[in-house]
Amino acid sequence: MENTILPLITASNQSDQVNLFIGTGNNLSTQDNTRVCSLTIKRLHKVMATGATPIIVNPSHPSHIQSIFNEFKQSNYNITIIEREFQLSDLTTLGRSITSGVVDRVFLNLPSTTLLHEIYSQCIKLRIPINTYQQPQYSTFNIIPTYTDPHGSGLQISVTTNGKGYILDERIKRDIVNNLPSNISSVISNMGNLRDQLIHTPLSKLGYGLDNDPWEDSHKFNQLIIDADIKTRRSRWLSQIMEYYPLSQLDKITLEDLESLTQDTSLQSSSPSPITQTGKISLVGSGPGSISMLTLGALHEIKTADLILSDKLVPQQILDLIPTTTRVIIAKKFPGNAENAQNEFLNLGIEALQQGLHIVRLKQGDPYIFGRGGEEYLWFKERGFTPIVIPGISSSLASTVVAQIPATQRGIADQVLICTGTGRKGALPDVPEFNTHRTTVFLMALHRANILQETLLNKKWDPEVPLAIVERASCPDQRVTRTKLKYLWDVVQEIGSRPPGLIVIGDSVLQLTDIQEFNDISKYHMDEGFHDIDVDLTTLCK
Repeated sequence: MENTILPLITASNQSDQVNLFIGTGNNLSTQDNTRVCSLTIKRLHKVMATGATPIIVNPSHPSHIQSIFNEFKQSNYNITIIEREFQLSDLTTLGRSITSGVVDRVFLNLPSTTLLHEIYSQCIKLRIPINTYQQPQYSTFNIIPTYTDPHGSGLQISVTTNGKGYILDERIKRDIVNNLPSNISSVISNMGNLRDQLIHTPLSKLGYGLDNDPWEDSHKFNQLIIDADIKTRRSRWLSQIMEYYPLSQLDKITLEDLESLTQDTSLQSSSPSPITQTGKISLVGSGPGSISMLTLGALHEIKTADLILSDKLVPQQILDLIPTTTRVIIAKKFPGNAENAQNEFLNLGIEALQQGLHIVRLKQGDPYIFGRGGEEYLWFKERGFTPIVIPGISSSLASTVVAQIPATQRGIADQVLICTGTGRKGALPDVPEFNTHRTTVFLMALHRANILQETLLNKKWDPEVPLAIVERASCPDQRVTRTKLKYLWDVVQEIGSRPPGLIVIGDSVLQLTDIQEFNDISKYHMDEGFHDIDVDLTTLCK
């Protein structure tokens, strides 16, 4: 497939900038002029909402001036209208003093004349962004259909098909907005307020639309926090909450919740209070993420639980299956707080069991594959509650299937090894010797890919061996990145991290692909997305 050149979509801070409107529409009949002018009025509203100052030169029809005046006479917006023909010198004289008079942006809406080319050429020379209505050849930027949260949370969602259909843009935008939680405004406002409290600088002073690039330093997202101050720890944990918690529940998180993460949660004694009622606990594997990979046993437990204690890695589509009347608590297993969070869950579980409740300890993948399932089984059994264990499809093996990697294949790989990249207290466990006929899967290793790469190479692993980074396996935003061991850390730093993720190493990684050789220029190949089968749970459960 040929490379497609796509525009860079950015969010611009237009506060106090001068936006020059040249013309207000074609000089047609009075009725058409009213329609054309309404398009200009819509753009004026958008521009002024960003804090920019509009100046209109050469209005296309006298009726436009009155229409604009009537629209904005009750507002505090300051609009300047200059009733004369446009002059090229306007581009360099009507702007701010700080820009030596050069305007910051141009909206051109004149009849198709030779003047269009002159204005466009001058804007290119002066590096002024220009948009010419329905003339993409004379435009350096376009207005993208955008949803702006009417409740003032700051949320904006823009969609573009890059000229393949404005109406289609609008439809896709509506579908996205309609699938957001109904409390999305409160969610965003709450997260913004918490961030303000943590950094002591309100977002309103920083300016909306000026967030860091979403992939910047994301490869450090799950790195262990060592000797960090409370403010840094809270900030990192808030980021984890935003990433892992159900979106609809983020409006309930408080600063006190982050405060509680710094407090030690001691385990109850081995002799708990006398049991007054007999509850039931299930250790349930939810699989890698796809609903189609959830077992019927797991679904039954989820639907009948009184309390669900969920790992933070359990994806949204699984959590959406939980009845709204069921209490759900997400584990606070953030870097530097794993033991505290584990103790908290054990205590919550035993308290609920003593009240006679049905508890589900919901785990991503399988409970016994690096999920502390065995530890929790023994802990509850020693206290008189023997858990029911529902196996789940482990992400370590499901990820190879959805990434088109045959974990075993005759003549290529006759064994599979599942390892962890994070042992007790964050240490890297002993890594195995290199075996050319084995597929090796490393879980929980992406945040320390540099250490893993160095350790493997020091242990004489082949630097040319193919590997795949599989992130959010079987979820709609799945990402599979193939490369070689010698490029692992470079690639992780470049593409960032989309947790949860794992690393698959072995010749099997490339067996079902047509990918050509990697080199120092083209270090990796990336595939995005996962298309699941449709599952009708209503019909299935009849």
